[in-house]
Amino acid sequence: MSGISKSKTYWDSSSGTPDPFSVPKRISSKLADCARQFENGASNAPATVKYLWIYVTEEGLARKRSAADSASGLSEEDWLNIIDESCSLGAEWMIIYVGACLSEYPEVWHMCDWAQREYGMRVGLHLRGECLQDLELEYLSKLDSEKTYIVVDKSDATVLDPLRERGINVCIANVRELNDAELCQSPEDIACVGIDGELFTCGLVLGDDQYKLGNAQGNILQSVMEDKSLPHAVPDSHNHHDGGCDGCPPHIARRIVESLPK
Repeated sequence: MSGISKSKTYWDSSSGTPDPFSVPKRISSKLADCARQFENGASNAPATVKYLWIYVTEEGLARKRSAADSASGLSEEDWLNIIDESCSLGAEWMIIYVGACLSEYPEVWHMCDWAQREYGMRVGLHLRGECLQDLELEYLSKLDSEKTYIVVDKSDATVLDPLRERGINVCIANVRELNDAELCQSPEDIACVGIDGELFTCGLVLGDDQYKLGNAQGNILQSVMEDKSLPHAVPDSHNHHDGGCDGCPPHIARRIVESLPK
């Protein structure tokens, strides 16, 4: 890849290398946003998204590493586009669940950096405790410490004190097990993206076709969030299986806000 064929993310991440197309791309992005709103008859303010909940697993992000499977997985550019679109609708918080050690997936760090640098988002990384080794800590040190949080299961609580000693913000992921399962907190404000860009009401119903809203690659997110015919809420009668609510962005955000110095 060379010259003008380099991607937007290449120029954005190239230290000391100015992007020669910065202004045209910004204008193009704004025009595209206007076109989307016009196509969807949007005369009012766009749908509100406060939380972006991303599930990045080996079945998702890693699949792009194989040329044979690239059509069925999301590329790093795809994930950044999802972040862009969510933030254009007002997203302020992003929780990324990763089913593997982040040292194997440096793209995730770029996603976090992009969200913070471009949009000032607060980012929570929902990880397994054993996946917090020296390399992960080195990556963490490069992010905005005031807007980065490690989210772990309470069974991994032994890793929390060393993290706090390093000045890293931490938060327990569990919701129901900590008697924190009050009525669901506005899932209509959540953009939940599963592997391959599939959109669901929230993480509790991830993979349940009954709550599938579309695909981030094939649908304009604003249209999905504004479509009242789609299931933007999960009834209280739904079976809240163990762990399904863990890492829920509104719960995590509330805990984080409550922990901040007054």
